[in-house]
Amino acid sequence: MTHRLAATLLLGLLVLPAQAAPKPASKAKGEIAWKMVKVRHGRFQVPHLTRYRDPKVLRSVNRQIDAIVAEMGCDPTTYEIEIRSALKLASRDIFSVYLSGSYDCHGAYPINEDLRSTTFDLRTGRPVKFEELFRDYNRDKRAILSTIFAKQVAAAEKHPQPEAPDPNDDGSCDKSPWLYALDALEEGSYSFNFAPRGLEVQPEWPHVVQACEERVTVPYEKLRPYAAPGGLLGRMLQK
Repeated sequence: MTHRLAATLLLGLLVLPAQAAPKPASKAKGEIAWKMVKVRHGRFQVPHLTRYRDPKVLRSVNRQIDAIVAEMGCDPTTYEIEIRSALKLASRDIFSVYLSGSYDCHGAYPINEDLRSTTFDLRTGRPVKFEELFRDYNRDKRAILSTIFAKQVAAAEKHPQPEAPDPNDDGSCDKSPWLYALDALEEGSYSFNFAPRGLEVQPEWPHVVQACEERVTVPYEKLRPYAAPGGLLGRMLQK
């Protein structure tokens, strides 16, 4: 091998690693990163933050998620349990996690859907309640729920609850549209998630009618008139 060839090969070896080196991870302010981690003895997975500009918030949010999961079931050692989870949104300082469990504690009936979805405002590290999304939920409750459940409320108005039991009612949800009567919705509570396409909302009803709960997605723009100033809805409406 000539000295010139040897020098060329050596130069190539020195240059190649610099060209192939991966780009450093972005440290942009406000960037959120996450991954699914194993919980409950590795049987299930839930989303965890892995990067956020405030490490204290990151640790706090992950601890809160783990605490919610630990509470599900009859006790921490419950094995007759199924936990479902998904990351719905990690953007605009919002971390929205879908969480639901089903389990049997050998009571009157099994728990088919224990909704524990939680949305965190990463600017504070705390979970946000449904009512806090709006400027004045108590004042605008009927308008807000009519907007979210527009289709269901319209059907309920056309088919109110009969005064006497319907002999043709087989118990199916499509024969009970009156469950979404606005007066009834006003008394309810709601699970929600932020998602790219809009706000996902689901009623939390007693076991006897739980199967009739519908999860709906309403575009954020439709909720603009009711959004709390500086709140999460307003954040999603920013261009």
